[in-house]
Amino acid sequence: DALWASLDLFKHLSNIKFIINDETQNGMLVLGNKDNFISIFNNLFRNATQAVDQVEHPIIQLHLSISANKLLIKFEDNGIGIPEAIQSNIFEPSFTTKNSGMGLGLAIVKNSLLPIDGEIWFQSSPNKGTTFFVLLPIVN
Repeated sequence: DALWASLDLFKHLSNIKFIINDETQNGMLVLGNKDNFISIFNNLFRNATQAVDQVEHPIIQLHLSISANKLLIKFEDNGIGIPEAIQSNIFEPSFTTKNSGMGLGLAIVKNSLLPIDGEIWFQSSPNKGTTFFVLLPIVN
């Protein structure tokens, strides 16, 4: 529910095409606080929308799948990418590539996932885009 609520906030941005690929079964449950999940997903969508801001045909793809009893969510954009020189700092508190903000977003996302045994990582190619991967344990 938190993921879809967050998506609803961002998908109405007029120039961005959102593509959803959901390979999961309905009724899946992950353990955690809904408000924390909304904060996590809002941050990832916000970063993706900012990354595609200067792209002629901006696309954000959301992929959901299940692997080894875990939910894998991929947030993929076709934006500017993250320069290799700064990739190792991306989850550090107070690190930002933007002109505004405090640089806490991805650090908070990572710290919010730790108590629930969640994980986050990314792959990025300059001028091709970035994919953030969020892995969450599923409650049986």
